[in-house]
Amino acid sequence: DDDNNNDPEQQPQEQQDSYGTGITEEALWDANYEVSARFLYVSIIRLRGLWTKTAQYLSSRADFMPPSYVRELKRLQDEAPATDWSDIKDVIPPHILNALTNVDTQPLASASIGQVHTATLKQTGEKVCLKVQHPHARSLIQDDLWSLKVILKVVAWMEPDYEFLEILMREWAKESVHELDFGKEAQNLRDAQTALDALYPTRDAVLYTTINGGGGDKISFQVEVPRPFDDLCNEQVLVMSFCEGVRIDQFDQLRAWKLSRPAIVDGVAQAFAHFMYTSAIFQSDPHIGNLMVRPGTTQSEEGFTIVVLDWGLAKRLHETKRLAFCELALAAATFDFGLLLDSYRHVGLEMKRENAALSMQNIRFFLRDMAPAAKARKRIKAKIKHDEKYRSTLPKNQRVPMKSKAYPGDFLFFVRVNELLHGLGSKLQVDLQYMDLIRPYAERGLRQSELYNSNNHTGIQSRRERIPPHVKAPGSDKVLESKLVCLFDVLRLEGNFAGAQFYALDKSGRTLANVVAGHQGGLKSHVPMELDTLVLGFSCTKAIVATMAHIMVKEGYLDYDEPICSKSIWPAFCPTQKPPKALEEALVRTPVDADDDTTKMSLDELSQRWTWKRRITLWHVLTHQAGMWSALPAQMTMKSFGSCETCCAAFEYNDENPEETLLPEYGPGQRSEYHYLSFGWLVAGSLCGAFAKRHNMVSVSFEAVYKAILHPRLSLETRTSGFRPCGGSGGHALAKTC
Repeated sequence: DDDNNNDPEQQPQEQQDSYGTGITEEALWDANYEVSARFLYVSIIRLRGLWTKTAQYLSSRADFMPPSYVRELKRLQDEAPATDWSDIKDVIPPHILNALTNVDTQPLASASIGQVHTATLKQTGEKVCLKVQHPHARSLIQDDLWSLKVILKVVAWMEPDYEFLEILMREWAKESVHELDFGKEAQNLRDAQTALDALYPTRDAVLYTTINGGGGDKISFQVEVPRPFDDLCNEQVLVMSFCEGVRIDQFDQLRAWKLSRPAIVDGVAQAFAHFMYTSAIFQSDPHIGNLMVRPGTTQSEEGFTIVVLDWGLAKRLHETKRLAFCELALAAATFDFGLLLDSYRHVGLEMKRENAALSMQNIRFFLRDMAPAAKARKRIKAKIKHDEKYRSTLPKNQRVPMKSKAYPGDFLFFVRVNELLHGLGSKLQVDLQYMDLIRPYAERGLRQSELYNSNNHTGIQSRRERIPPHVKAPGSDKVLESKLVCLFDVLRLEGNFAGAQFYALDKSGRTLANVVAGHQGGLKSHVPMELDTLVLGFSCTKAIVATMAHIMVKEGYLDYDEPICSKSIWPAFCPTQKPPKALEEALVRTPVDADDDTTKMSLDELSQRWTWKRRITLWHVLTHQAGMWSALPAQMTMKSFGSCETCCAAFEYNDENPEETLLPEYGPGQRSEYHYLSFGWLVAGSLCGAFAKRHNMVSVSFEAVYKAILHPRLSLETRTSGFRPCGGSGGHALAKTC
């Protein structure tokens, strides 16, 4: 709620009686954090250098750090101890000082590397910012980097699986050295402005938030970066334009300006999505001290303008790496497992073992929705607890999932920016669907690259409209072809159509109709559909397994209305009348579990869903009313996905892994939802179970049931035409799923 304007760090502590009776463990930890946070602040003030950078990061993670740490350490974002003007003045060359007047000797802000003063240009009277490096900054930070390098070398020697930390350290050190050169920061500012010019066709152009304002309309906003004065910059001094605004955590001022906090976070996230996914440079330090806002845009007094400061720590990505991060974000947003694995390969991330489902789960959590601080902390704690439990079941050499020497350093800054943005959302107490927000920018980044042969989003749309249906190698039925062309054209103009291939034969093998229409969809929306375009035939074998089910019902193997967990069909599907004790321990929520932990539920809910599972019949499955439309095996890899038997077994109750039990989301028969993957596994598991019971077999493969039930009924032409619903032949075995 945007009207919830209380700073999360100032929330009142739960009151306890004077003797501490009834005090909770959480309250004890909070009291400890209050003391340790202040001690840490004082220690960092004394140490300075890289420790100040660390404090800035920690204080920006309101989604993870305790409120007391956020409150104490945030002062180091722009209120770090300043260097006296007499010392700072010695760093500034005379020609720069002579070009300025009205220099305020009291710094406007001070951070880890430098401090900022306001001044005026003598020649034009323009107000500017004078950023000067602390005299001690270079030596302190370089000493700290050297110390960390030595420590991580020892860690890598003792624990080779953590050698990737040294890789990340080298990447951090490389960019941190650049941060000490204000001349490079001036170049970064110029390149950032170039990136913004690509975002805005004209100076008065605006963007719009993805959320509505109070009047129901999207809120306009612009993004601004300071403008450097090249002749007044060197390695230790940077003179740039003064940007009006306040820090985005100045809640009283935001309320006075009637600026929406969710809209501001939405705008900031869009700005960084543009820099990361569609431009050559992005700012790598989006903490609150580097972000300002003011009301209005160059177009009107409505909306707001975001100012992104401090481009010293900026990252430039090679085109292939930028595209890899685009692929990763788009894959997470669209559940594209293949694209996700491609992105890993392109970014240079190598996993010790392939687990597409787990990788997708982790990346989607990494790009999770933003949430208020308390909710976000619970969510992260639940994830950590879940991951620790999972890792405890793995061999020690498998607990770090990636190959240590194949961890790309570029990944550090991609992770850093996304996590800092989540911390920003929590600091401002915002709920925001983050993946939906960044998806258009990731897709745009791919489309505008030469790799996908597309210049811009608008061009793609116009080319789509110029791909009408057309006939390839005309068939003999002109009336049918004409009707198909008209139908596809109507669907195209209504926007309900991507692309199609239609080819019809008569019994003698003559072509009746051969129509191709539209484009290839997705990232290939600019590529016309052709007769020889390969298209994934998804769900084609549902008809095969359904036909087998009807035949086996007719032959008395099973009935439509008999629960599939019955002893004569598939008892392992749901073996007991009531939920097993191990299942209760694994899935029932306890007082210490996070409220939003979606893996947990109440005992009543577990009992109800277990009962629903026991009531599922073959008829419910065949009519897509089983309530398990989205159920997928918990530990699915590309190899297990290609095994019908393995995936069927994932729907059974396993006492060794009760937390992986799949349960229906609603009662069977309550409603119909397309069971896009689970349909085949549920039907195949029922058929294999019934076949095995009839023939007194312990188990049987789906391919064996197919060969016994359906294969003999197929015509010779069908059997010899290459029709293999259970997979390919030779070294090209396809997925044996239904």
